[in-house]
Amino acid sequence: MNDLIMKGVPKSRSASLTGIARSMIYYDRRKREPKYDADLERRISDIVMERPSYGTRRVTAMIRRSGSMVGRNRIRRHMRHMNLVSTRRKVHRKHVSRTMVVARPNIMWETDFTKVYIEGEGWIHFTAYIDLCSRKIKGYLVSRMSRTAEMIEAVDNALLGTFQDMKVNGLRIRSDNGSQLTSSGYEKHLRILGIKHETIHAHTPEEDAHIESYFGRFKEDYIYSREFKNYQEFVDHMDWAVKDYNTVRPHSPLNYLTPNEFEARITKDKEFKEKWIEKQKGRYEHVEFLE
Repeated sequence: MNDLIMKGVPKSRSASLTGIARSMIYYDRRKREPKYDADLERRISDIVMERPSYGTRRVTAMIRRSGSMVGRNRIRRHMRHMNLVSTRRKVHRKHVSRTMVVARPNIMWETDFTKVYIEGEGWIHFTAYIDLCSRKIKGYLVSRMSRTAEMIEAVDNALLGTFQDMKVNGLRIRSDNGSQLTSSGYEKHLRILGIKHETIHAHTPEEDAHIESYFGRFKEDYIYSREFKNYQEFVDHMDWAVKDYNTVRPHSPLNYLTPNEFEARITKDKEFKEKWIEKQKGRYEHVEFLE
């Protein structure tokens, strides 16, 4: 069209001959200057400063929890401007479909333990019990050793925090085949309490995927970004971290509610429970429904 105009053809005729709108002749593309909200950036900075492992999804969830309805695209734009978007690439693994949907709390828990190295202290062990319905940490233990005695103390901590009278009805606990968790002393303790103990098949960590995923996320969010001077400092930090995990940290599988919030909703709100169950059933094939 510009060639025709340069040869003296009228602009309207040139547009008609080329099939291009005449308005394009006058179009002047201007560079858009994005606008950034200083207050929003301050709030983002505060969240990332305290929780450096959080990406755009969880930062958005945290800000929404404070009452501000912001979109993830806006948060991403501001975080890019602040150079806070993680460049880490997601690792794509072979996914095994989960086969169990647990419809209410305190009927199915998973347990395992992990360890953290502290300079001058050596390896410190952390044992946890997580509810498969609400993802809540029901109990935990920080210890210097991981013997059967520590496993029994950890399960007692979880039970006392949930069943204060220790009257346990219909609870199942799933674990791997570690020697501590399959010892005669641990098995006997669970039988006395009326708890059914299940172990996964050998070399199948996907069968207790919730606790495996939990440890990975928990370490990333609360441990790897910090340095601990001694054992007691780690113990104090874990007290705070578990409370934060249960009451503040948003969980994507729980519609970005905290475990405490989700547990309250699913036990009191029948409509919420029915919708959540149907959603979970629709995600997986051959679902085992536990209620």
